[in-house]
Amino acid sequence: MESTDARPRRGNDKLLKVLCVLFGCVHMIDFLFYGQGLRNLLGGIGFALLAHSIHRRPEADTAGPVPNRVVSTTGIVLVLASTAMQLLGSFGGT
Repeated sequence: MESTDARPRRGNDKLLKVLCVLFGCVHMIDFLFYGQGLRNLLGGIGFALLAHSIHRRPEADTAGPVPNRVVSTTGIVLVLASTAMQLLGSFGGT
């Protein structure tokens, strides 16, 4: 029996989703309990958006108020901004 999805789910999607949720939780715990750094908040939100875009079905890319590619691109930009802020040592981080 063939799948009706446009793109079949692979095991890598599950692993990537779990890693994004894990990294997002770590960033949010750092934000809430260890200094309220802006980079931790951006990283937590970015990883949460990435996990959400991985979780959404492929046909949801055009359905709904926000396309899936916009959600994933926003998550990537926030994670990259968080990483750059950490490497540059600025904006409320230690």
